[in-house]
Amino acid sequence: MTVATVETLFTPTRVAMVMNGIGILLAGLVALSLVGMAVITQVYLQSGASPKGAVTLPEWDALSVDEQAHTTPQITILKPLKGLEYELAENLRAFVDLTGPSYEVLFGIADADDPAVSVVKALLADYPEAPLRLIMTTARPGLNPKMLNLQGLEPYIRGELVLVSDANTRPQPDSLKRLAKAFHDPQVGYGCAPFFVRHGQTLGSRLRALHIGSQLVSIIGGVYRLTGIAPIMGKWMVYRRQALQDLGGFAELSHYLAADGLTGQLLSPYGWKGVIIPDLMEISLNHWTVADAWKQLSRWARLMRSLFLFGPLNLLIWNGTFWGLLGLLCLSFGFQPGGIALIGAAIFCWLGLSVIYCWRGGQAFELLLLPLLDWQQITIVIWAYCGNTIAWRDRRFRIGSNARIVDPNHSP
Repeated sequence: MTVATVETLFTPTRVAMVMNGIGILLAGLVALSLVGMAVITQVYLQSGASPKGAVTLPEWDALSVDEQAHTTPQITILKPLKGLEYELAENLRAFVDLTGPSYEVLFGIADADDPAVSVVKALLADYPEAPLRLIMTTARPGLNPKMLNLQGLEPYIRGELVLVSDANTRPQPDSLKRLAKAFHDPQVGYGCAPFFVRHGQTLGSRLRALHIGSQLVSIIGGVYRLTGIAPIMGKWMVYRRQALQDLGGFAELSHYLAADGLTGQLLSPYGWKGVIIPDLMEISLNHWTVADAWKQLSRWARLMRSLFLFGPLNLLIWNGTFWGLLGLLCLSFGFQPGGIALIGAAIFCWLGLSVIYCWRGGQAFELLLLPLLDWQQITIVIWAYCGNTIAWRDRRFRIGSNARIVDPNHSP
């Protein structure tokens, strides 16, 4: 190819046309994905969609106790506890009167001096007839305390479905009915429910609430409904017992920090399918600081990068500040149609996320934090590509191959 040919192909007019076309295309995709995934997710959550042949909620209420017991399997709920989460007693009390399938709740605590012990014992005293048990799991050596705690609970599991629920979750009274519906298909081996943050009181908790309520719920639901792939998040995570055994139990999962996100990858070779339960779990993060929010999201971003090189970039999909800056850059190079389209996409992101967040029960004044959330996400994306260490529970770890966690003080 001669110099003259190159100059003919890359004339200023053609370059401008291509760049403007890319800008307009990107702006359209951003707007379409934001609206489409939010609407798809909301319709799915409100419809309580279930597999063909599954019992609907009104039909369930019409069944006798014996019929209910034969319609769905028993559920074992595992609650690994450590320390006093915000409103821990209220969160645990929400598990006393769940309706629907037969269930049991196992509270796992590794340290007898943990303050959570007294909270659980008070709950057991108040509700002696409830299907609740406290299991002292004893401390085990390892890098993932949560999975090690669950490993101590594993021998006591009696249900066919195993639900792992974090200490800060608070279900609705009919949440187990929705869970049972989602697992009607015997090939469904794992799943989770999306979640949202109850009204936060700190800047850190409000930033996380804004991200989860305006973006993350739509990503989880939208990806599942459009592709059939279930992005698993660990706040309300369910395994079929056989699927958990196929994995090698919680002992195998203890090698990973984000075992929830790897569930699909680990179980797909066994033929299990995943599901997103059409329910929204309440979680509380009221004690979170900005540093806590940064650590959690940066940890997640580096883990995603270890699994998929471009994984952290999903934080920029609906980032109004990112698209606005890109639009200004286009304008500075003279690509006006593309730049204007990208700035329009930025404005659309801010307006769209605002509507979605309030639609899901978020507080309107927290929308003032959207620009701050944007900058937090931009810096976290950059940070994700600047190393492979993470901080978790006052310890530092290195991310090894396939997202396994490694103690940096020991050689791999």
